[in-house]
Amino acid sequence: MSLVRIEAKAVDRLAELGLSVEIVERVVRRADAEASICTALDPPIMEGLTRWGRTNRFLREELVPAGWRYDNPRLLPRTIHPSGEFAIVATTGDELTGLVDLQPTTNTRRASPPSRLSRPTNSWRSTSVTSTSARMMARLPT
Repeated sequence: MSLVRIEAKAVDRLAELGLSVEIVERVVRRADAEASICTALDPPIMEGLTRWGRTNRFLREELVPAGWRYDNPRLLPRTIHPSGEFAIVATTGDELTGLVDLQPTTNTRRASPPSRLSRPTNSWRSTSVTSTSARMMARLPT
C-alpha cells in the first residue's frame, strides 16, 4: 500500500472546490485497480491509457450525481463544477508525481491548452489532477 501524505492546506483547497480526499483517493484506487489487469501482452500504452480513462470516468461517476456536468471538447474529458467556474481533468504525470516536496508536471505536451477550449456557460479555470501508478497529487491553484 502506498503512503499518502495529506496536508490541511490541501484538504481545505479540495473542500473549496467541492471535493474531498476520500473522493480523490477512491477514484484513483479504482482506476489503478482497473489498470493493474494489464499485462505484458497488452500494447505498451494500455496500462496508462486505462488508468487515465478510468480516472476521468470514475471522477464523473462520483461528481455528476452531485450536480457536476461533463463534456469532451477536442477529446479533453472535462468534469465541470456546478457553478461552471472551473473544470477538472485527470492527466498523466511525470516521474515526480506523488513525491513529497517536488514539482511534478504532466508528461505530455498539449496541442491546445485547456484555457483555449470552448468554455462552459461561465468563465472557468482548469484544475488538473495528475495521477501516476497508485500515487496522486492534486496540483491546484492557490
